[in-house]
Amino acid sequence: MCTSHVIQYIRSEFLTLEQLAERTGTSTRRILSLIEARCLPRHSYEITTRSSVSSFTSVREVSEASIRFYAPSNVDRIRDIESNAPDDLASIADAVQRDFSEQYREELAACGRLADRTVASNELQELIAEEYEHWLDGTYGLCTKHATVNEIVLKGVSIDRIRRLTEDGTRAALSPEDLNALREALAILDRVASCFAPDELKTSSRETWFNAINSRYGLCGQVQHPEDAESVRG
Repeated sequence: MCTSHVIQYIRSEFLTLEQLAERTGTSTRRILSLIEARCLPRHSYEITTRSSVSSFTSVREVSEASIRFYAPSNVDRIRDIESNAPDDLASIADAVQRDFSEQYREELAACGRLADRTVASNELQELIAEEYEHWLDGTYGLCTKHATVNEIVLKGVSIDRIRRLTEDGTRAALSPEDLNALREALAILDRVASCFAPDELKTSSRETWFNAINSRYGLCGQVQHPEDAESVRG
């Protein structure tokens, strides 16, 4: 995979620290403090470049520079924090985690028939804690389109349903009812899952649970996208 294509994808889909600061009117130091205090997700990508000088007799390392890239959704989060939160970083972090947990439970409950597996209370608490860590470390900035709690939940429940309907893609054939349910789950996954960088697509969740499943069951071109995720809830 051509490195330039990967870099182009990252630069077009993500923001540098300086761009985050410019768009939010917040200093880079403040943003880094929010990340360090677990009030804001970390970067999703880091590009490191190295410069060297070579001659007939030697090769000398000159410098190394890294640029980190963040999900654009951090812009709204920073604005929200700066306009509503107290100055104490620990209090901000507690509020962010509490809001994430509450939203996750609300979104999961709103999924209704899409989330057709009941999660025990203790298991749900562990799941939310795990998902929160993934969100904070920048993972969902990479693998969902906007890194919102809504997208995180929908991505999880749609993949879960796809795996169960197809038995991880091993079922030879599906009933018409199951095919319709599969189309629905695939449409939701397609709506919220990132396109991924070109070099990551082959091993991504999109390739495994959307592209491959579409091909496996001959559904290419048949997945209908609901106008809004709300249409598959209830």
